[in-house]
Amino acid sequence: MDLSGEFITWSIGKNGLSIGFNFTPIGIPIGAGINIGWSNGASAGVYVEFGPRIGGTGLGSGFTQQYSLDYNFKHDFWSTTTSVGAYASVGPFTAGGNFSVTHNLSNNDFPTASWGVYGGIGIGGEKGSMGFTVGYGSAGWLYGIGGSYYTAYERAYMRAEARFRRNINYVVNRSLNLNEVCYGYGAYYGIPKMIFLIESAQVGYFYGVRVYEHSLFNDGSAVTVPPLGIWVGEGVYGSTIPYNKTVLAHEYGHWLQYEDKGLVYYWTVISPQSFYFALLKDRHGWTEVDANNRAYNFLGKPRWWRFDYFPINP
Repeated sequence: MDLSGEFITWSIGKNGLSIGFNFTPIGIPIGAGINIGWSNGASAGVYVEFGPRIGGTGLGSGFTQQYSLDYNFKHDFWSTTTSVGAYASVGPFTAGGNFSVTHNLSNNDFPTASWGVYGGIGIGGEKGSMGFTVGYGSAGWLYGIGGSYYTAYERAYMRAEARFRRNINYVVNRSLNLNEVCYGYGAYYGIPKMIFLIESAQVGYFYGVRVYEHSLFNDGSAVTVPPLGIWVGEGVYGSTIPYNKTVLAHEYGHWLQYEDKGLVYYWTVISPQSFYFALLKDRHGWTEVDANNRAYNFLGKPRWWRFDYFPINP
């Protein structure tokens, strides 16, 4: 497991704030945290994000993806928001844009979309970084400040890395989530020290889809990340245990959803809804039942299928 990339992040914007923690468990930078908004009624929620970057501290570029689940206290509803963005940076300067889709889970309204562009400048040192961002989008003008604080372990790692891995550069990029429909909070939208190295071991293919194993998923969980592949726990691939076989088949069901609906629909609708059902531990969520049915029928209705964990009926 790659333990580098551990730091605390924060950001304050026109309509809210966010606090999170970022790490790099399998070579993919990942972040999670909480959102607090004070626009359109008080709101609170959680988010997860990831974003690979290419380039060093000079010229570089990357993309970001964020998924959030929020509750609005004034209007009494839950919503999910999926945001995708791209940016480029030169030294301390960053510019980019993003697009987001929000779905009201309480009344199942048609998803609403928003967009934005931004520019920012930041400074950083061994202990952390700070930056300022201003932008314009469908919500009008927005602005925010944010920063990161490296943990003691991370600072030690950085010093060792400077000595032994001088050929690898990382950067700190903070930008503003220009999302008008997620209560306008200034959310952390870049992941510092990004590097896209898939360090999990690829163990084979499942009907043409790359399969990776990592100890992070040894608790029986798994994840499908189109167009990259499927991640499962160690020993799952090739296992004869019915549960392990069904886990992999279920993830392939999500891949079939991606092939049927396309990349944009998968990441803006299926993925956040699946995340929502995972938080609720709801095995009967529509994204999960649909994936189960697709895989179950594709594989010819196998007898080893674990219906107790992967139901095919709502």
